[in-house]
Amino acid sequence: LETLSSLDALVTSLGKGVEDASSLLADVNTEDLVPALGEPISKLQRYLEKAKPFTVQASSVMSILPSFLGAEGERNYLLLFMNNAEVNSLGGDSAQRALLHVANGSIELGGTTSSNDLKDMPDSFDMPESAVDVFGGIIEKDMNLATSRPDFPSVGDFSKRVYEYYFGQRIDGVIALDPVMLSYLLRATGPIPLSTGDELNSTNVASLLLHDIYLR
Repeated sequence: LETLSSLDALVTSLGKGVEDASSLLADVNTEDLVPALGEPISKLQRYLEKAKPFTVQASSVMSILPSFLGAEGERNYLLLFMNNAEVNSLGGDSAQRALLHVANGSIELGGTTSSNDLKDMPDSFDMPESAVDVFGGIIEKDMNLATSRPDFPSVGDFSKRVYEYYFGQRIDGVIALDPVMLSYLLRATGPIPLSTGDELNSTNVASLLLHDIYLR
């Protein structure tokens, strides 16, 4: 966490440097220059334009990452696994979920829970009335269908309250991910061997989880 905190100022400085360099070169008309000078300047202009969105994103992430990872106290995040094969307005249904616990930079993944663990849901988890009007009362009785409402803040708040009620653990934030997001993560981490003998990787994760397992 100390290393991440120290990188915050560096990443911010890098972003400002890229922005300043891009502004300086923005008004240079490379067509007026000899090719030996115009071509490399034109290439640098393109590189800087490509780099700007990443430096902005990196600066935003670095400013909150230490706190997110428990620098200011332990945090619990609820992970919603969205199944795009059973589509809802927000993405897929959220029949599976898990707890992600972080403390001072240490990350621990808790066990998963499914819809079968949420029986006899009380009436105290009211969805906004507008959502019930559109999707019917089942949206506030079935956590799978909470994602029918295409508004993640209200879905996250609903999921947080339901989980806290059933499992008695404070939830500090809700994160949703689907097989497409998982494919991006696997591109960085490499493949994962499964107990079935399959290998989960960035190229097959969507087809395996959204299609093949239904056939099996």
